[in-house]
Amino acid sequence: MGESSDRIIELERRILRALCDGESSGDVWREAQCALADYKWREPDHSVVYQAVANLRAREPRNWRAQLPAQATRMGFPDLNWEAYLQQQDESTEQIRDLLIELKALGGRGA
Repeated sequence: MGESSDRIIELERRILRALCDGESSGDVWREAQCALADYKWREPDHSVVYQAVANLRAREPRNWRAQLPAQATRMGFPDLNWEAYLQQQDESTEQIRDLLIELKALGGRGA
């Protein structure tokens, strides 16, 4: 894997951690949805995590973050390493936006 591919995977992971954090605002979520609408994830697990977040956020359950592993299991992916995505996130709203911009700039659309 090249340096650019490694950076894209790192950006994907950081964005997903921020989205899984549950503290990100609805505005950030909507911006991420828009930016990632036609995004082709480099890591298959990242795609599953994003879909699980999208499915639960759409319904806005009370403790959705705790329900992410169960959602992925219902989607047919019981063996994801959720520790990688549910770690404490310190990204600000502006930092998340910057991550999305960088991901797109590195050729994150399409694979």
